[in-house]
Amino acid sequence: GFDPAAEKCKQAKSDKDSSAKGQKTKMASAQLVPKGLKPAELKNVVKFTNDLKARDKLLRLVQYATKVLVFRLLANDPKSDLGKKIELLSKGIGLHRKAFKLGAWLDEYHKLRELVESGKNDLKTQLSAVLRASMGIFLVLD
Repeated sequence: GFDPAAEKCKQAKSDKDSSAKGQKTKMASAQLVPKGLKPAELKNVVKFTNDLKARDKLLRLVQYATKVLVFRLLANDPKSDLGKKIELLSKGIGLHRKAFKLGAWLDEYHKLRELVESGKNDLKTQLSAVLRASMGIFLVLD
């Protein structure tokens, strides 16, 4: 039959389990953001974009390799479906490379800011400032 004491025991165990699950969920959600996470400072963004330079070089290699492959495929058969698909891939890689370079100007801005804040006013510093400003403008327009 029905045992009220056993039901109370089952209910108490169920409440305890759900409470423990709730605590685990709270703990898990609290750990989604690491404790040592630093705010998005300019130097951290610059460090990240420098890693993108390596990716850009790898993508450039793949892009140029696909361009050579497209040239050979379309030279043999101008209506080649594979050649046209690889050509689209090459164009897509070029577009992605441009997207990856969007933040590259921040590196030049950061270096220019450091030069200005250094307080030096010699010829080398002035030329470096002109170089950084010019490269920053170039990267923005690129």
